Amino acid sequence: MRNEREKFGGQKWHDLDHILERFSTSTKQLLSPSFDKLNLRLIGTLEDILVRLQKVKKWDILSSEIHSQKKLTDPLNIPRHKRVVEMKLLLFNIAYEKAKLQLMNVKRERLLKKVQQLSSGLQETQMMKNSMPCSAKSRPVDIQADDGHINARFFNSQGKCQVSCKKVMEMRQELENLDQKAKSLSEFFYSYCKMKGDQSYTNVVRSVPDYLEKRMSYKLIFQNLKLWDVEDFERKDDYHMIILNYRGYIIQRFTVNAGLSSIIVSNSLNDVNIGKTYPNMDAFSAFVFALNPHITSKCTGRISMAQETQITGSLLSNLLDVVEEVQLARVEIRNLVQAKFNSHSVHQLDLQLSFIDFCGGKKVQVILDMTCLKCGAYPAEVLPSQIYDLASNGEQKALPSSLVDEIRSAAESVSVGYSRIVRLCRCISQAVQGCTRGR
Repeated sequence: MRNEREKFGGQKWHDLDHILERFSTSTKQLLSPSFDKLNLRLIGTLEDILVRLQKVKKWDILSSEIHSQKKLTDPLNIPRHKRVVEMKLLLFNIAYEKAKLQLMNVKRERLLKKVQQLSSGLQETQMMKNSMPCSAKSRPVDIQADDGHINARFFNSQGKCQVSCKKVMEMRQELENLDQKAKSLSEFFYSYCKMKGDQSYTNVVRSVPDYLEKRMSYKLIFQNLKLWDVEDFERKDDYHMIILNYRGYIIQRFTVNAGLSSIIVSNSLNDVNIGKTYPNMDAFSAFVFALNPHITSKCTGRISMAQETQITGSLLSNLLDVVEEVQLARVEIRNLVQAKFNSHSVHQLDLQLSFIDFCGGKKVQVILDMTCLKCGAYPAEVLPSQIYDLASNGEQKALPSSLVDEIRSAAESVSVGYSRIVRLCRCISQAVQGCTRGR
């Protein structure tokens, strides 16, 4: 029976690998060959259509899941069905993101190609302009009159090149037009890209590819640092509603009243997602304390809306740093048996850390003040506010002064800055173990 299970499990993994391999192969090139005929404007339109299709497909899959769950009679099939739907949704998202990435790569290549063509054209124009004075210095050696028309011919010093005066004038006029267009374009790039230094169009055009590459890297960095995404946008006659999703933890709603130019801001927390991601530490109380979702605020102007997103992002960023450090410390440190947040009031948030003395069996309780998270500040200088022995019946007992002094000295030796929580936990853990061995 065991061999049959292993064989069946191996077959399932083989099928999954085969599916992923086929999916990866089929999504290597999602664009049609006719895509090369589209211009940049149509490529941008196609990007917008792709985003809308992705949202439609997402809601279609979720709707199908809801309807199919009603038809399932066997409870054992529900988890399997959910995994299938989640896998399907993940594969569709990967496919759409690959398509968008291919669009962006083609668009970038088109822009770089245009810049290279323009740069080579300007260099050729500059060379032609530099060669013009040499031909102008040559003197006319043969002037003939034919039916009232004068044909002037110029020879260079070696007598090898003959250029008509009319053609020279046409080329000079065309050169001046190109020169004017190049200067106008360079002024636009110089202003738009906010360049400094030499303003010559040759230098400006050479700097454009570097600017585009930096702009693309800045965009990717911003997307990685941005904590929120626009989840929904609703338009009514007298107001607009914008819904932002902060990493699945916070839903922020902006209700914009067009007539009064006012904005109502409300936040709601996803307690289920918070509990799943950060279990057994009462992280939800820390989210409630720092973000205060029960209060609805009112502001005016687009600047206020930007300030609200920046404030919420700053609060959430520092809160996530602390919560993730606590989670890491619980996994890494063996004698850290409990870590949880506790808010006695709206003005106080504590982090309770329980370290066990494996030799003596005592619990060392350390309290850290996390109230600064409400101001969007990371606790870069936090020190233990309380250190005591937690008895089995929950009573607080005093610890030996030598152990308390050892823990405080260890905490004070930790350098100021980020990742302070996990570094404090390591030092306190070593102090508790060291004092145990010393006794």
